[in-house]
Amino acid sequence: DHLASLLLNPDGEDQQALRAGRRYVPRLERAPAPSVTPPLALDPQASYLITGGLGALGLEVARWLVEHGARHLILIGRRGLPTDEATSAETCAAIEALKQQSTSVHIRATDITDRADMEALAGFIKQLDAPLRGVIHAAGVSIPTLLAQLDVDTMQAVLAAKVWGTQRLYTAIQQQPIDFVVFTSSIAATWGSKGLAHYAAANHFLDVFAAALRGSGIPAFSLAFGPLQGRGMAHMDSDSWLERSGLTAVPTSVALAALENAICSEMPPTVVASVD
Repeated sequence: DHLASLLLNPDGEDQQALRAGRRYVPRLERAPAPSVTPPLALDPQASYLITGGLGALGLEVARWLVEHGARHLILIGRRGLPTDEATSAETCAAIEALKQQSTSVHIRATDITDRADMEALAGFIKQLDAPLRGVIHAAGVSIPTLLAQLDVDTMQAVLAAKVWGTQRLYTAIQQQPIDFVVFTSSIAATWGSKGLAHYAAANHFLDVFAAALRGSGIPAFSLAFGPLQGRGMAHMDSDSWLERSGLTAVPTSVALAALENAICSEMPPTVVASVD
């Protein structure tokens, strides 16, 4: 009867949950500015894994991990090092800079949606002298498509890394002494975004999966990012549309501060966006 009443008498809420006879609706609350005291200190004897680790965001996170004490990194990407000459040179220079700080960097061509690839990654992690203590899951694919034009292949391409890849990643790391797992989600999963219904669904899975892991005692967090400065995920046309909607690019320093705050403060799912 309660459900029928809500369906027959809509009041503008587009997301509702009925639990033990009560109705819940989602609301955002302003989070305090990121402030961590003392700053995050990572274990130099441990390893830290970044999926999408060879992309622009992944390399920024890698530098950030090293600044906080990490000395063993595992960077994975679907194709390994980029083959484009300019991009490859830039990526190799960034990796060399990491190595100059007494950091071992393992680069692996790994498709996290592929079972065999992930089984091989799990075997590699088990053989390391430095146990895996932290994971940043930054892999993902964005293919803006209006809902009326969305087909199964496009849907699967976008869901792959965030849904099936996340589950296989968890299987690969669940025997490790993990201190944190952070999923890079999207504002599309929080309030929707033009042409990104499938991307919203994929990222909402991350938000829910992180909550489920926390419920089982694993320190997992999701951060829903708006467009980030220097990140290659957003497309030029969607960037301009977002700006007209009042969303501008978040500085990398702010994004990384929020990442540190999530790990140290164990805060709930958080939106990191510059909104006018």
